[in-house]
Amino acid sequence: MFAEKDVNNKVVPYQEGERFKQHEEDYDKLTIREIGEKLGADNVLYIAVEKFTLNQEPGAPIFQGLFEVRCKVVSTDRERDVREWPSSPAGRRVTVQTDPTTNDGDISAGQVADELGNKLGEKVAKLFFDYREQG
Repeated sequence: MFAEKDVNNKVVPYQEGERFKQHEEDYDKLTIREIGEKLGADNVLYIAVEKFTLNQEPGAPIFQGLFEVRCKVVSTDRERDVREWPSSPAGRRVTVQTDPTTNDGDISAGQVADELGNKLGEKVAKLFFDYREQG
């Protein structure tokens, strides 16, 4: 998608975004478009977390992680509709989960969270880039 639209490849580092968030007095009042514009981006990949859990059944002695988000791409261009993708205002739902694993000490909650983060990152990236499964 980004290549098709000849989008620049500048990525704003996470730390820069966090510094901006801490120092911008009216940060909570800014739109996604305005934040991207102030950081010098042409487009913003906005990801809103809807659900994150390491254990889908409270009290069960197993980890079974679930990470669910909504993604959308917003332009910082002031001259047109700012939503680039998808057509739905709510965004595209992306969900990943881990296999059930006993939480008896072999695997930590942090490891399950890392696996969820890695899986989600890969799945979101594949929405925007051509890729082929290695066989």
